[in-house]
Amino acid sequence: MKRLLLLWLVLANACTICLAAAAPRNMTVYGRAPVGAFGVDTLEHVEGAAKLGMTLLYSYSSESARRQLDPNDPMGEAVSKHKMQVMYPLCGRFTQVRLAREINPADATIPVVGEKADSVISFPKSGYLMIEGERIEYATRAADAFGGCRRGAGGTRAAPHGAGLLLCDSEALGKEIVAVKDAPGLWGYWLVDDSRPREIDSLREMSRIIRLTDRDSQGRPNSHIIVMGIGGSSAMANFDVGICDALGVYPYPYPYPYPYHAGKLDATTRNQMRFIMTRARSLQPDIGLIGIYQAFAYNESPHWKNMPTPEQVREDMLSFYDWGADGVMAFIYHWEGKNKGLDAVSEVRDMIGRTEQEILAGKIKRTVPPVGKREWLTILTGSEAKPSPGGKPAYDLDDPAKLASLVKGRPDCLSVEPFAVEGRSYPLKVSFPAWNQADPNSDRWPIAQFAAGDLTTTDWSEVGALEQPIYNRGEQTIVVLISLEDTAKGWWQRSVDILPHVPVLLRVPMDEARLSIDSGHIQRWLLWEADSPVAVEFRLGTPMLAPAMADVQTQTKQIDKIDK
Repeated sequence: MKRLLLLWLVLANACTICLAAAAPRNMTVYGRAPVGAFGVDTLEHVEGAAKLGMTLLYSYSSESARRQLDPNDPMGEAVSKHKMQVMYPLCGRFTQVRLAREINPADATIPVVGEKADSVISFPKSGYLMIEGERIEYATRAADAFGGCRRGAGGTRAAPHGAGLLLCDSEALGKEIVAVKDAPGLWGYWLVDDSRPREIDSLREMSRIIRLTDRDSQGRPNSHIIVMGIGGSSAMANFDVGICDALGVYPYPYPYPYPYHAGKLDATTRNQMRFIMTRARSLQPDIGLIGIYQAFAYNESPHWKNMPTPEQVREDMLSFYDWGADGVMAFIYHWEGKNKGLDAVSEVRDMIGRTEQEILAGKIKRTVPPVGKREWLTILTGSEAKPSPGGKPAYDLDDPAKLASLVKGRPDCLSVEPFAVEGRSYPLKVSFPAWNQADPNSDRWPIAQFAAGDLTTTDWSEVGALEQPIYNRGEQTIVVLISLEDTAKGWWQRSVDILPHVPVLLRVPMDEARLSIDSGHIQRWLLWEADSPVAVEFRLGTPMLAPAMADVQTQTKQIDKIDK
């Protein structure tokens, strides 16, 4: 073990390894489909899961997961006896520290803030950070900063990095991988649950460390699967090629206030799946899919207060195979307290067992819908940040009356302040304060929006793209969330970085947005923040509706026809 740990430390101090799309992995569990459950924590749970035909287990406790991987532990013996395997939990344990402010290439002190009191001091007293491809070696560690930093180490380049970036404790992660990687019962790693702001770089680093470390005694890569959790389309902001081998997707159907399973999954859920898998496969065609279905009653939420019926659970399970699922997992096997897992409802448990037997027998066939060609969000900067010819205003900010009317609706966030750069006008000033969690009056989700009643038209079915001019007058890169919503509550969302002192044009193609919303019934276009630790300010120009290209429209209609 000491020799392996030494080998990892040597490799980890080598130059950065760039992520590339990993080769397709074998997603099976000893040749069988990966079907299983989250929340399998005890020997009783393991035996119960085995009776249902489950092959893949996940415990939220790393201690329980290690026992399941230990052949000398009763849980490990049961896992081996039933030919099951374990997806190991890495979620959230190595990414709890963020940059407190933007840092410049010359900064020798890196100010940080931890999610917990001991988050920062859990890092080694001296070591290194990998931030957006730059290796930063630090000599000291305090509760709020890393000091004595050597920038651009290991052949990397010193660069500026934005406030709020989530960091990875690479050395602790590497040691954890060394401790479990050789266990015969290890199937793979659960990287992350859904998404947190500015998380993508830490996920790249986690993946880099896993691929660097997870090797056999001859230095050859092991075949374990890296899985990234995706709860909804907004989480795709943290997805990139090579971060993971498979997605674990869980856009649970909405029983309230939406119609639940009226012959098929509700439109909101289907649109979420359509966006997630189309986007993922357009970037990484061979990416795997584990569908995570609802098998719980969550007492604290009106959305999921009641356990779905056995028929609804089965429909939820099988719906993932329409998107090419390699397997399915239940959330959740067991839940303590007032909430219920599948083990508490015999009818649901029996239906899951019967359906899993059909899957293992090969009676359920997976299909992979064609991705087709899509235009995706583009961020144009500098001289390229010019609206397309032939566009029409979605809302005319250069009309003083309309500008004043918009500001009147949100005077706390919006104001009129004439401003122009290179002949381009940005008359609307948007100011979002930092969110103060301790203050109940602090605005957690400040919004600048163009609602249906304000828009020149709400029918964007023939529109090619929404083009939003935006300018950041500050000194640091800011992060802004952008969203489109339709009248049926369909939701499209992205997170964008806005560089300082450069004209920016956000081009939101309807080709992408239609995966999540009905572009013929737009409810609102909004720019907003969520739990922002710092105040954010930017300027907006008139949002324009650019004309559609005929060939893109034709492709979109063909793909939509296949989906229906």
